[in-house]
Amino acid sequence: MNLNFINKYPSLKSWIIGQLGYYSNKLYKIEGDKLKDFSKSVPKVIIIAKCHYSEKWQSYASVTKKELDKILALKKETNKSSDRIFQVFVNKDIDGFDVKEIIFQKKLFERLGESKIFIPESELFAQDACEQLLDIDTLAGKLFFSNINDRQKSTYAKGIVNSIGTYKLSVGFPQSITSLSISEVEFPKFIISNLLNKNLSSFRDTCLFSFKNWFDYSKLHVLYWVPILSVLVFLIINNSYLWLSKSTTVSMIEQGDESVLSIIAQKQKQDMLTKEFDLFSNELSGVRKTHHDWEVLHHLLKLGMKVNQFYNKDNIAVIRGTAEDAIYILDEIGKYKFVNTVGLQGGVRKSLGNDVFVLNIDIKGDM
Repeated sequence: MNLNFINKYPSLKSWIIGQLGYYSNKLYKIEGDKLKDFSKSVPKVIIIAKCHYSEKWQSYASVTKKELDKILALKKETNKSSDRIFQVFVNKDIDGFDVKEIIFQKKLFERLGESKIFIPESELFAQDACEQLLDIDTLAGKLFFSNINDRQKSTYAKGIVNSIGTYKLSVGFPQSITSLSISEVEFPKFIISNLLNKNLSSFRDTCLFSFKNWFDYSKLHVLYWVPILSVLVFLIINNSYLWLSKSTTVSMIEQGDESVLSIIAQKQKQDMLTKEFDLFSNELSGVRKTHHDWEVLHHLLKLGMKVNQFYNKDNIAVIRGTAEDAIYILDEIGKYKFVNTVGLQGGVRKSLGNDVFVLNIDIKGDM
């Protein structure tokens, strides 16, 4: 599966491409068929030029996959593994494996941050099960790329390897093989086309992405993994489908489609799905929560309190927020079945017509 289907939805394609960046000594964005300076905040997904990373190949003969995993695990421990990607290829000739190591420059993380998805540009050039020889004019200079037996190699034109002819000899391509030339003007379109045609499953081994840099696990201990993740997946699937349906309808209208009845039917189907989503949300809100503190928090929201902060201190729930009438909230939550005692921390102050206050609540049961 790939992302090529979004070509049918111009507005969706434009939005996705707008979330990408390209880094070659400075940050660029892709607009149409051109690369332009990126003036906004750094995007989460960035394609990295070859000049900002290096590639190393190493063969491991007569080893099993389990043994290789132990070797790579030890290598990750002795090196800063968060700045490199390991790709493993089976090599039957040596009864073992070939390992490709992609190492990113440290200045990338200083300039762009670590909580990003980095995609090496050369990994986008390869097409599965296809011999390739590319001569590409990039922003950083002329780049030669080859793909032989699913082994990709690339280098800039320099030294004795300064032409496509000498590069053929260096990688073992016969002179009869014809190279594909990509000009600097064609390069942005070429990058996007290859990105959309890339199999989504291959990005797992070709991208640099660290979960620990995106999530603070120390703050996730109070979450209920199974129910929250289940609801999250449901919301993502439903909203993605509704958004895609809406995008399809808008695109059909923009293209002047004459099937008006089909558009109306699509809109009715979308309305029906929205009603089903609302019904499911209402049913979810009636389900008893696992812990009493979430029951109390839900009841405060129903009473009209806008909660800005919620944490536990010495087995007391501390809840900071705003409401039209703090005294009313205090009285009502004190009557709630899961509350032992409740009190105000400090006084009540006014802000934009609302009461701003902090509640200290002793909740029944384990926190």
